[in-house]
Amino acid sequence: MYISIKVKNYKCFVSDNDCQGFDNIKPINIIIGKNNSGKSKLLEVMKEIVTKKPSELSFDGIFVRVLQQDELMKIFNSSSNLLEYVTQYDINGNSWSEVGQYLVNVPAAYVLKNGTYNFNNIFLSRQHPYWKTNEICRALKTTTTTTNPFEGYKFLHLQAERNIEKEKIDYSSKISEYPIHSSASGICSLIAKMLNDESGNKEHWQEFIEKNFLDIINTIVAPEIKFSRIFTKTNEENTHELYLEEENKGGIKLSDCGSGLKTIIATLALLHIIPHLTQSYKNVFAFEELENNMHPSLERKLLYHIRLYSERYPESLIFLTTHSNVAIDLFGKDYRAQIVRVNNNGYKSIVESVISDRDKQMLLDDLGVKASDILQSNCLIWVEGPSDRIYVKKWIDLFSNRKFEEGLHYQFILYGGSLLSHYSVDKKDFISLLKINRHSFIVMDSDKTSEEEELKSRVQRIIRELPQNHWVTAGKEIENYLPEEALSDYFQKPTKINKNQQFPNLYKKAKNTKTFDKVNFALEIIKNKYYTKENLSKCFDLETKIKELIQFIEESNNDR
Repeated sequence: MYISIKVKNYKCFVSDNDCQGFDNIKPINIIIGKNNSGKSKLLEVMKEIVTKKPSELSFDGIFVRVLQQDELMKIFNSSSNLLEYVTQYDINGNSWSEVGQYLVNVPAAYVLKNGTYNFNNIFLSRQHPYWKTNEICRALKTTTTTTNPFEGYKFLHLQAERNIEKEKIDYSSKISEYPIHSSASGICSLIAKMLNDESGNKEHWQEFIEKNFLDIINTIVAPEIKFSRIFTKTNEENTHELYLEEENKGGIKLSDCGSGLKTIIATLALLHIIPHLTQSYKNVFAFEELENNMHPSLERKLLYHIRLYSERYPESLIFLTTHSNVAIDLFGKDYRAQIVRVNNNGYKSIVESVISDRDKQMLLDDLGVKASDILQSNCLIWVEGPSDRIYVKKWIDLFSNRKFEEGLHYQFILYGGSLLSHYSVDKKDFISLLKINRHSFIVMDSDKTSEEEELKSRVQRIIRELPQNHWVTAGKEIENYLPEEALSDYFQKPTKINKNQQFPNLYKKAKNTKTFDKVNFALEIIKNKYYTKENLSKCFDLETKIKELIQFIEESNNDR
């Protein structure tokens, strides 16, 4: 497949502009922009590229793909006399062993102009001293393949205006080629066929829908809803309607449900039913504005499901247009995803990769997102400083089995030690914790150097104001939760931190140094092979308190 696609001379991607599109194709590609900026046109371009041969495309462009071994072996083979033309010196060997095998997976650019598709250049990671690069390019150009790099892929599109309605079963179509349209028409009849057509008994169509597909739906809608059954009913015209049933509540017509649930089912049908029937995960998915009429909590779960799907089925490519900042939160830091911004000045559309923080701020402006909207993340965990964040995040990962993800399910915010005295839940003239986010949990150092010492007044006040959502460390600071096993391995001698001991002093003495970098130490120690869930469970009340925090995160996300 292509790893870069840029086109012009197609609708808003005008001919007198530079080629526009994707500098890089990632497994997940998020397209953001204002209305009528050209987002849908970019998906139209993708559809043409996936479903047509290069010579059949209706636009000009520059495409980059990696060279494949089978095509290179046809050019640089052991019987070829190319070696003397593509190398500078007399070399014992053949063109494959000396040149061809080193070109496998090298990016190559192809130019499409006026319906003519030609090789243009290769991008070598380094220059080979005895290669004649120009001659190699000439050999590649004269034998350019014109096949579609997406050959064997299906393009599965879900447009912004969609609906799942009652339909008749199409018995004339093969199940693997069942007509599903971008409006979501065909999905109801496909599910009805799988549930009711006896010809699918051997392939267990009915079992797949009633068990596998229903379980997948429930991963998105639970815990608020849990469906126990999926089925169809027919009327006198032999038209099928899809029903979902909750335990002890009877069946509900999908037509009586909100469009958000219909979007979930349509999306999951493309992701799971079609590949199951075709036995192929070579698919390019194009989803438009999945957030339409969908509750933010369901949108987060659906996008997270898409992310996990992409990891599980790496052959698939996903393109998603959106006006929602949820996609920025989820995919902005994902190395397998990219965000591009489409902007139209009234005449032409420009596509830019979103990389810098400034780029992301411009995106938020396009979406009309206010700072107050961003601060309303699912929940905030207040910690004193950056090293505290490192420890708490690691504990959440270990004790939840990586169930929750920073930036998606929770976010950290730093309050800076003594600055805590300026925060409150309900006191006038203080900074309100709950106004910043109603789902707030705060982790505080006890700062006690002995059992008899009292907590500072600011800590006592927060305990009174947030009786359920706080954690005061059992020891003096968060470093007092460091496991003995990890410390001993780190310092290469038996080392244990006592409950009220100052860890910086212990560190400086053990390392014979005058300085202690809390952040760098935290980053190092959490990677220690003995920094484990089992060893952490021995550290005072850590296991109890981190489970309380995990429950808080769970409840905060269920509330969304």
